[in-house]
Amino acid sequence: MSNYHVGATTDTGERLDDLSGVHFSTPDRTIRCSTGNNGSGALVCAGDRIDGRTTPPPNSPAGCEWNRNLAVLNSESVAAGGCANLYPVLFRSHILEFGSTIVAGGFSCLSDVDGLYCLESDSNAGFALTSDGYAEIHGDDRAPSELLGESARNSQRSTAPTPTR
Repeated sequence: MSNYHVGATTDTGERLDDLSGVHFSTPDRTIRCSTGNNGSGALVCAGDRIDGRTTPPPNSPAGCEWNRNLAVLNSESVAAGGCANLYPVLFRSHILEFGSTIVAGGFSCLSDVDGLYCLESDSNAGFALTSDGYAEIHGDDRAPSELLGESARNSQRSTAPTPTR
């Protein structure tokens, strides 16, 4: 897991080793994520398709530098948009290859060709970041058919009721 403690504070900055928190990117680098590097107990991912609210919510802390392209997950909530100055997300971090998962503290994420899927274990809530954008998910939700594999999709089809005449 030591490879996941590397990152840069800017997209062209020097990569630093042995950082606190866990930092990773999807293979296409469209999504970058960081945890706990500021003691916030949150998993925060940045990506252009997140598209949260345009202004911070009324209960945001003073001085919030709002970024609508963040997904913020902690044990109490999941949200599109967050204060970038409170949740720094590093650049040029370790790649979480498609088909791989990572578990860091109470967070688990699956990197898939179709997107990134992350859950928090206490709340069992999370988010999916796909080509369709940001969506809240829950651990009890049925997995998207893209993630089930061919044999599971065929099994689902065979258990569907047969129409009668």
